[in-house]
Amino acid sequence: MRVKTCLASIGLWGSATVQAARHGMQAFESIHSAPDGWKPAGAPNPGARLDFRIVLVPVSAPQRPWPLPLASSTPIVESRILSGTNVSDPNSLAYGQYLSQDQLRDVMRPSATGKKAVMEWLTASGISQQNITLDGNWISFSSTANEANFLLDTEFLSYRSTSKPDMTIIRTRNVFLPQSVVQYVQMVHPTTYFPKAPQAISPAVQYSRKVEDINSAVPCEKYTTPQCLRDLYKIGGVVPNNDTSGFIGIAGFLGQYPSHLDLDMMIEKTSPWAKGANYTSYSLSNGTLDESRPGAEASLDIQYTVPLTYPMRSVFYSTGGRGELVPDLNFPDQASNFNEPYLEFFKHILDQKDTSNIPHTISISYGEEEQTVPATYARTVCDQIAALAVRGVSVLSGSGDWGPGSTCQTNDGKNTSRLMPIFPASCPWTTAVGATTGYAPEQAVRFSGGGFSDLWPQPWYQKEAVDGYLSQLGDRWSGLYNPKGRGFPDIAAQGTAFLIIVSGKEGGIGGTSASTPVVASIVALLNAQRLQSGKPTLGLLNPWLYSLNGTGTTDIVAGGSEGCSGIGYKKAKTNRIPYASWNATKGWDPVTGVGTPLFDQLLKSLPTCDTIKQTPVYSVAVGPRNVQLSMDIES
Repeated sequence: MRVKTCLASIGLWGSATVQAARHGMQAFESIHSAPDGWKPAGAPNPGARLDFRIVLVPVSAPQRPWPLPLASSTPIVESRILSGTNVSDPNSLAYGQYLSQDQLRDVMRPSATGKKAVMEWLTASGISQQNITLDGNWISFSSTANEANFLLDTEFLSYRSTSKPDMTIIRTRNVFLPQSVVQYVQMVHPTTYFPKAPQAISPAVQYSRKVEDINSAVPCEKYTTPQCLRDLYKIGGVVPNNDTSGFIGIAGFLGQYPSHLDLDMMIEKTSPWAKGANYTSYSLSNGTLDESRPGAEASLDIQYTVPLTYPMRSVFYSTGGRGELVPDLNFPDQASNFNEPYLEFFKHILDQKDTSNIPHTISISYGEEEQTVPATYARTVCDQIAALAVRGVSVLSGSGDWGPGSTCQTNDGKNTSRLMPIFPASCPWTTAVGATTGYAPEQAVRFSGGGFSDLWPQPWYQKEAVDGYLSQLGDRWSGLYNPKGRGFPDIAAQGTAFLIIVSGKEGGIGGTSASTPVVASIVALLNAQRLQSGKPTLGLLNPWLYSLNGTGTTDIVAGGSEGCSGIGYKKAKTNRIPYASWNATKGWDPVTGVGTPLFDQLLKSLPTCDTIKQTPVYSVAVGPRNVQLSMDIES
């Protein structure tokens, strides 16, 4: 799991450095100062062109306060679709009645009033109509630096990289919006975001030697292999049919890319049943497609999903760029920005009209501390994941590799001690995957990330399970986390000593980035089985997973996580929280979730017509179409 944290005092709203707004304007977003690694280089050319994207609040969203309270939900897609349609509730007749792209666009469309207000604001501020593109609730436009200054009541400056003096960008530290439009805008991107030049991550992997004894068995006591995982999690008995089983998608970020040659060697050494297996690659936003320099992260993802799901199709999406960053103590400069471009990746998937072009399962082995991602950006990405759920897609992401936290210090200028949740695992519409180690029995591994979100409240599907854990926890860590927040992870799997082959050399790697493709592969096989049986995919897994009450999983009750040691990334000094940890306990816990999967039992426990309650269903108009909504809507 590639997790990052950072430094600099930042607040989204109300920073002491926020400039005074002109009449009728309201603070929308701000950062305390430009992150280390960037220095102001004067005003840009007034005619310099800037490209922006605005995400509008859907008409289905409830009225929201502004500024948004940090530790509360911003229900947009989820309030109307996931809680409203019950398409992800296995106890509802609406279960599996997923939306088409057109139906989803109807639900996510902006209000006519909001769209009109924002468009009038843009044109009245000097933005030419021909430079504005409206796509659903997304508005893209270009402007000059001067126009952007007036539009957002701010001052864009040129900033020069201290490590690469020839690299300059144009950014601002404060964003204001008219009071007449602020309630209709969810995100303006990019404004306070300072990117970094692409560079490969250097994972902690020790490559031992060239691959030898290609036909020899690899003992599970030494390395975790696909065969070890098949045996441990009872994976078998299902052979996906490529014509009807759909496909699994693997997200690739940060210049990471796998190698077909390495995959062939890995399969020959560890997975003979998958001989001849392959994968397809797609480049999004100029993503890397260079097999001459494969990355350990991408190699890990492909070398486990491909053999575990064989002969199902596997698609690797290489997405270029970097996501938004709010620096904190571990990563004080943008040269350390490893935030992933989730926005571009998820939007590409959602833009596919034909469901045959959409993976039914997505594995994401990346993440960052929740506080380092601008809240407007994080909520927009989480809404996209919710939108994928109502199109029948199961999204899984790693829970992080720093236990209860690494920085353990807020970046709001107060430097308050805090246990740190990980994004996007903290988004309620992902299935977050923790890590275990050992075989007899499995136990929680100390680095397995977990905790409680500071952005999203506890979702309905995990209330009983998480409240049970909190009642055992009592006052321990009181004030250091949000007990009303979404708890994660949801599930776990092996996460240590994974054998991989990179550039012809074998070595070991671990992390929740190893656990995630394992669970994603199991979910992909379940989704394939449902498709082959003429049934809809599982979509959002969590309501079904928690409703099983332990069936289909092995409860992990030994071990625990560790973190908050006072030493962060690159030896940065951080707040120390003595003995900070989450322990594995009976039932759900914030280190292994509900436990590790047993494929054979999960297969038998898939939702069927016999298990669905006869909940009354009525039809509610959504735009020009009707969507089936259950009456037992969760609040």
